[in-house]
Amino acid sequence: MTKWIIDHNDRHTVRHALCVAVERYETNARELREAIANPMLDSTPESVGSLEGLADQFDRQAADTHRLIEAFDAATIAADGGTACRCDDCGRTFEQADLAAIKDIEQRLDAGGTVPAGECPECGALAYVID
Repeated sequence: MTKWIIDHNDRHTVRHALCVAVERYETNARELREAIANPMLDSTPESVGSLEGLADQFDRQAADTHRLIEAFDAATIAADGGTACRCDDCGRTFEQADLAAIKDIEQRLDAGGTVPAGECPECGALAYVID
C-alpha cells in the first residue's frame, strides 16, 4: 500500500480546487435553468430537455464533488492523528477537538440514540464521529 504524503499547503490547494469545482457546477446548473426559464429562448422541446438533463448532470457533479471534499477533510484529519466528525445538519467535517460542548444535551438526545461527539462550531447542530 502506498502512503501519500501531502503537506499542509498542498492540502489547502487541493481542497480549494475542489470547492471551486463545486461552485462552478452549481453556477452552470443555475444559469442553464435560468436560460430555460427565459421566455425569449427559441428552442424545441427536445433541446429544452437536453438542457435540463445537462443542468441535472451539473447538480450531480456538484454533489459528488461535495462528497469528495467531505472524504478529503476526514482523511486529512485522520492522517494528522485526529478524529473526524460530521455535523448532522450542515454536513461540514471537523476535528473532534474543534467541536463545542453540547448545550442543553438532555433536551437534544433521544434515549438509545447515538451519542454525539459535540456541537458544530458553524451552525450549532450536533456532530458525530465519522465511522
